[in-house]
Amino acid sequence: MKIVAIRAALYMGKEFNGEFPFVSEKEGPAGNKREMTVRLIRNGKEMNVQANRADYQVIDVLDKPVTAVAQLSPEMQELDRRIKQRFNIMEKLTEFTISGHVRAMIISGAAGIGKSYNLETRLNKAIDKAEINQFTILKGKISAIALFQQLFNHRERGDILVLDDIDVIFQDETSLNLLKAALDTGERRHLVWLTASAWLEEQGVDQEFDFEGACIFITNLDFDRMIERGTNLAPHFQALISRSTYLDLAIHTNKEILVRIKQVVSETSMLDVHGIDDYKKGLMMDWMEDNYESLRELSLRTILKLAAFMKGDPAGWQDIAEATMIKLGGFSLEAQTALTQ
Repeated sequence: MKIVAIRAALYMGKEFNGEFPFVSEKEGPAGNKREMTVRLIRNGKEMNVQANRADYQVIDVLDKPVTAVAQLSPEMQELDRRIKQRFNIMEKLTEFTISGHVRAMIISGAAGIGKSYNLETRLNKAIDKAEINQFTILKGKISAIALFQQLFNHRERGDILVLDDIDVIFQDETSLNLLKAALDTGERRHLVWLTASAWLEEQGVDQEFDFEGACIFITNLDFDRMIERGTNLAPHFQALISRSTYLDLAIHTNKEILVRIKQVVSETSMLDVHGIDDYKKGLMMDWMEDNYESLRELSLRTILKLAAFMKGDPAGWQDIAEATMIKLGGFSLEAQTALTQ
């Protein structure tokens, strides 16, 4: 079977593009606006379009078998099994947090693999079903006093505070001490802000209170590895782990991220809304597997960029992807020297 990927063609005087089953091609008649006449099948019917040779490509599907999105090598299969298990455990721990059985959870894994999306989706459902009172997801940067305020605002049982990729709190002594108090495993978790603060009073925040809510941390940091390395923050990470349920999603390397992307692409409709069918998904995943070690970034955002390239230029998407996503070897020392002179 052959398909034709058309970047630009004419059909009844209008621009035409896309990927279609290929029938034949021949030189266009004299005086034609484009060099070639390409016969293809669209919506079950054969039709002719006019195109220049450089604006389309005939692809033999059998030239390179397209890896089915769900097919993996034995090594990848083991990673796939382990990562699926970890995400299933994340779902269970989220349920435990909603029901109040878990008061603190740390979820660690690479950026852009769907951690925040899965969690937020479930928490929104929990609100709709009145399973929890409220939840807030904080992102970016937060000061110690603002963290104290947020803990106060989520102090009731049934409140959940989510700190998403705010790793700055792990580098601030005051913030860490607040978190240790809020996550303590004792019967009473009492928080106190001893320094006088007119701002807290203006916000209606008590300077001491009991915290009965729950906290969830989403982080790209590998706590286990940082503890093993004995970094300055290692004792603090150890203290947080001892007060929380710590889940490493086992997604830190590019190979692990690639497996996770395959899972999401094959098990969700993420690309369907972009008009990407299973064949095109396979093409994109094959390209990513061939190039994942050289990509500037590897995450679910990567596959969405590829989908945009494929939709915009069915014949030339790989060239665009290579030019914009793959890291070059870098300038030579001589070239760098010349640039600075």
